[in-house]
Amino acid sequence: MTARAETKPFAERELTLTRVFDAPRALVFKAWTEPQRLARWWGPKGFTNPVCEMDVRPGGTLRIVMRAPDGSEYPMTGVFREIVAPERLVFTNVAVDTAGKPLLEGLTTVTFAEEGGKTTLVLKTRAVAVVADAARFLEGMEEGWTQSLERLDEAVMTERRAAHGSFVIERVFDAAPARVFRAFADVGAKARWFYGPEGWKEVVRELDFRVGGRERLRGAFANGTVTTFDAAYHDIVPDRRIVYAYDMRINERHISVSLATVELAPAGAGTRMIFTEQGAFLDGYDDAGSRERGSQGLIDKLEASLRS
Repeated sequence: MTARAETKPFAERELTLTRVFDAPRALVFKAWTEPQRLARWWGPKGFTNPVCEMDVRPGGTLRIVMRAPDGSEYPMTGVFREIVAPERLVFTNVAVDTAGKPLLEGLTTVTFAEEGGKTTLVLKTRAVAVVADAARFLEGMEEGWTQSLERLDEAVMTERRAAHGSFVIERVFDAAPARVFRAFADVGAKARWFYGPEGWKEVVRELDFRVGGRERLRGAFANGTVTTFDAAYHDIVPDRRIVYAYDMRINERHISVSLATVELAPAGAGTRMIFTEQGAFLDGYDDAGSRERGSQGLIDKLEASLRS
């Protein structure tokens, strides 16, 4: 089966769509190649897929029956032409009537490229109507695929998975333990070093520094991206130890939960600080070491504030 019918087509259409998913490529690829995952998002909004069968190998077949909100069913069959996991899929897609007669014949190529934990998906598809009545379906081709990719985004982002990581940063400051401790405990002192990168503007800052107390810092970038740090203090030993758990959100998306421990000890006239963080990164968010690099940057600013 090719994208062009053997008989003269009544109508035809080509389409290219690009979408970036905030999830690793392997996870997005699975959503195209595992039946239980594909059934969650395939088709326009409101559609379900009571039948979703796949033999994911070159020459393997694909069979899906989409069910519209009004109960109408739209069967589709296909054959996988090319599979390069997790980079590329090529398959035929043939819309048939309830008797199995072809209505539309198409060829679809999907490529997946990953950078920085995100996946750029490019979908190229071409379809031809092989019966006159099927030409009308091509009018909604772009909207149908767009809604499918929106549903794919939702499906990927609700995958309940977590990646774990930990790191330790050790630093010696030319300041007494009491002064370093105050840099964490006093809201004014902390504001001098605990803030976002260049281009970030503080929106909310709250600190209730006690066991059971909360800390919240929210800021925004010029492009509208909002970050939120929300912490709870679990253990405080003045001038010696601070233990807190915190959540991070980007535009209200929950990206991580971390446990952080700050240990302070005299080092001559100064202070040795050991900062330990253990984190769970959620639902496809790939930290790729950015949390450790960001913490190193914050500690650099802490050290500068102690010198001033």
